[in-house]
Formats: sequence, C-alpha cells, structure tokens
Amino acid sequence: MTRAIPTRLLGMALVLVAVAAVLVSAALADKPVKPNPTATVKLSGGKGLGTTLVLSTVTGDFASKLQAQGIAVKALMPAKGSGTAQAPFRFPITQGKVVTPALIGTIRHVGGLSFTKGTTVVRARNLVIAVTNSTTVVSAKLTAQVNGKRMDFATLTLPSDPSKVTVTATSVTITDIPVTLNAAIATALEKSFNLTAGTLGGATNVGTAAVKARIVG
Repeated sequence: MTRAIPTRLLGMALVLVAVAAVLVSAALADKPVKPNPTATVKLSGGKGLGTTLVLSTVTGDFASKLQAQGIAVKALMPAKGSGTAQAPFRFPITQGKVVTPALIGTIRHVGGLSFTKGTTVVRARNLVIAVTNSTTVVSAKLTAQVNGKRMDFATLTLPSDPSKVTVTATSVTITDIPVTLNAAIATALEKSFNLTAGTLGGATNVGTAAVKARIVG
C-alpha cells in the first residue's frame, strides 16, 4: 500500500529544489569565462592595406624640426603619400606573422622614407614592426634599413583601448598608434646632415600610425 506524501513535506521538497536550482544558476553565472585561445596567423597586404603614418605638424615635433633644418622627407617607392592627414605615408605590407590576440610578432614592409638636404640623402627602407612580450610588458618598435644598416627607427605605443584593435577572421586592424623617434636614428640623421647633437633628438613625437593587414593563414 502506497502512502501519500504529506502536503507540508511535499511543499518543503519543492522549495529545496527551487533553492538548489537558483544556487546552481548563480554558480554558473559567476564561473569565469576562459579567454580566447591564442593563435598564430600569417599576414599580407593588398590594395588599400598597409601601415600608414601621419606626421605631426606641432612645433617641436619631428616634421617641424626637419623643416627648420631644410630637410625634406619623402616616400620611397612603392610607399606613397606625403605624410599629411589627407595623404598619409602608406607602406605596403609584404608579410607578417603574429600571435593573436596580443599581436606579438613581426610585420614587414617595402618602401620607406628618404631625408634630403642638398646633395645629402638618407634612406630608411624595408620597415619592420616588431612586437615583443616580456613577463609584464608588451613593447613595439619600428626598425628600418638606414643606408643599408638595420636600426631602431621609432618606438610604437600600442593602444590600450580595445576599440582601437580589431581582429577578425580575415584581417587585423590597429589604429591611433603614437610613434616616437628613436635616439639612434636621431643621432644618425644629425651626423649625416652635420647638425648639432640634440637638434632632432629627445622624446620627439613623429606622428600617428595605423596598421591594416589581411590574414592569409
């Protein structure tokens, strides 16, 4: 003979089941979300892609210091542009390999910049963006072959704002990257153009860069 469960006990059981469901739901809601796994991707350029550079025109920045010394800066083919906001320098990307989402790796370019005064010409070509990661700091720099010698050209400050970095299944885009002249290249330019030491140096602001590359693998 089956005994009926008292109504009071049945009610208590239903309450306990409901409480348990709430606790499980809360636990799941508080469960930390695992970060996206890292992946190594290969990069390439293409029409409308590449790394762009807009020179700052603020007095005391790189472009104004060059102008004050009568030094003209131009794009080396196949790079194009004049460095203005309307026509930024654009350096075609040849290849790259980075680890997402931190974008640790290298991005290589063709073309470059020439600096000319009279018969003296300094060429900085085959630019490479190198992003490295220590235990606590992600750092980025721009290197170039300056008259045939590979040198650190500038420091890049990668944006901390996530809206400035976009990684999709087909592309990588980074915008608003401050560019600061490296002391080594400042010294090299000063010597080449017989300028007083420190004329181009210091924490000289170059401008703002942006990268747009195609993911190919």
